[in-house]
Amino acid sequence: MNAEEATATAAHLATLGPTSWHPAVTTPYLVDTLRGSGEPSAVATRLRRLLRVVAKAADTPDPDRRRIQFLCRLIAPSPFFSRVLQSDAELLDWLATHVGLSTFRSRQKYVDQLRDAWQQGGVAAAVRRHRRSLTRLAACDLFNLLDLRTVTLQLSLLADAVLQVGLEAVEAADDCCVVALGKLGGEELNYSSDLDLVFVASRPQPSLTRRLVQFIEWVGGTNRFYRIDLRLRPWGTAGPLVSSPSDLLGYLNAGAELWERQALLKSRPVAGDVDFGESLLARVFAVPLDASPRDLATSIASQRRETLDAVDAERDVKNGAGSIRDIEFAIQLRQLELYA
Repeated sequence: MNAEEATATAAHLATLGPTSWHPAVTTPYLVDTLRGSGEPSAVATRLRRLLRVVAKAADTPDPDRRRIQFLCRLIAPSPFFSRVLQSDAELLDWLATHVGLSTFRSRQKYVDQLRDAWQQGGVAAAVRRHRRSLTRLAACDLFNLLDLRTVTLQLSLLADAVLQVGLEAVEAADDCCVVALGKLGGEELNYSSDLDLVFVASRPQPSLTRRLVQFIEWVGGTNRFYRIDLRLRPWGTAGPLVSSPSDLLGYLNAGAELWERQALLKSRPVAGDVDFGESLLARVFAVPLDASPRDLATSIASQRRETLDAVDAERDVKNGAGSIRDIEFAIQLRQLELYA
């Protein structure tokens, strides 16, 4: 889309927003958004829908630049956040008037907010609260109000809170703990990460686990909290949904592969009886790792080859050659060597 086309499209789009958003103020932001996008036609289509949504919401007394910036720089370029605004017409006003937008939230603060939303309006209200928190963090990320480490930590604490409220919603037993692996376990979650989880309990109740997964993956329209991945549990998809301590420890002693021990390096109790989970993980890491440095290096190299074979090694910035995955595997190899 050239400059002339972007200007003409933006001039039309400016007429679709709230009456208080004067085209003279709105149009330059719209032009910049269209010119800066790699998919200007798709962004223009999203903006048409979004501006109509915003126009139907409570109007603002003046052409609020903050709202326009959030719409043009954060929401419209993202298919995900565009869908969030379409399902929550008041989101833009909530963002623009939010007090303490970049204030650090504790895990307990997120738990309190989500629990209150769930108790007042059920799962749909809790998902809406969760989506608003995600959008707030994305705004802080985009406008450099929080650094990357803080953003990923906040995203992780938010996911911890969702799991905690989920356990409460399904009335899980007191001896149940959710252990996170992967990005959540390492407190480095991003906006689209799956949650790699293992459920442990003194008295396993698979039905409660199924209900918790249904709560987290609840879909109303296009809404849900997260995708859940339980394949890292003992025996993978063939194993029980919930492991007892003896089951987990027995598996590690007898049947676990090296890559499974590697996955546990990022394990962290995130919900339920965290003290029980921490005690169990201390016993997990006391299980000897019977592997030579050569065995460890061979295992890591084999996993890396499998990953490279499954992606475009030259273009995939996450899993390709020389990517962050190489750094992660190198560090984990050293951790396993020290562990052994």
